[in-house]
Amino acid sequence: MSGMLSIIVPVYNVAPYLRSCLQSISEQGLENFEVLLVNDASRDNSMSICRDFCSEHAEFRLLNHERNMGLSEARNTGLRAATGEYVTFVDSDDQLAPDTLRMVMEDIGEADAAEYPFVVGYLTKNPKRWQPEAKTVTFDEWMRNGYEHTYAWNKVFRRRLWTDMCFPRGKFFEDMRTIPYVLSKAAGIRFVSRGTYYYCTRAGSISQQTDLPHLHDYAEAIAALYNWSDGSNLNLYLRALNAELSYERAGGERRFVKRRTIPWSFILRRGITWRQRMKAIWFKYRKRA
Repeated sequence: MSGMLSIIVPVYNVAPYLRSCLQSISEQGLENFEVLLVNDASRDNSMSICRDFCSEHAEFRLLNHERNMGLSEARNTGLRAATGEYVTFVDSDDQLAPDTLRMVMEDIGEADAAEYPFVVGYLTKNPKRWQPEAKTVTFDEWMRNGYEHTYAWNKVFRRRLWTDMCFPRGKFFEDMRTIPYVLSKAAGIRFVSRGTYYYCTRAGSISQQTDLPHLHDYAEAIAALYNWSDGSNLNLYLRALNAELSYERAGGERRFVKRRTIPWSFILRRGITWRQRMKAIWFKYRKRA
């Protein structure tokens, strides 16, 4: 098995879910690990739950913010305190299948990062599972589809990848603004086919918000990712334009994406839905900034 793993868990007003989350972390079958619980000035009894768990498990350590600073800064606090060779993030309303992280650490090999299966909306009627084939890929290979799941959770990183990197404070969709840039420094990214991360979809979560500030930050984040890339990923380009369109329809005025021509070969190829084709055609002929 590889070196020590630091598990960073930001905590804020999640008392109904927290015990199940922490219990699942304690069942990972790891021998060399630490769990950093970062209480971001919770107003419910989340802090007392964390204290109880730390008193019962020597590997669990509580870090406390005197005032609420947000998810990004809670993760950054965990990163600064981490001592492991590897780090991973677990949201405090989510869960892990037993032994998931043990299997990931067994399979990561010489890669600098690993990504493993997840289920989104595991408490809903229609959960969605992502199941990768076990293999090691380059960052460019990961980016072909990786922009669809730039989540901080369901990944393990060598801690050195986070040198001079942190989550942006005061921005929504902080994962998209951070994770691809961290992974771009990885010598290899291992897709692990074992284990499962269970992501809880709750009403009021950031991913469910459609107000102007959230639409702005999403359009800004995905456009920045496309503008930073080599420009060859037309799916990412179309997704960035679609986010910008949603922002404009809500009353936003700023344009984020560097415009380019969408070739007919992309619009007409197999695997593109009619809805995507119509949007691509609309963007192809709309007036450019």
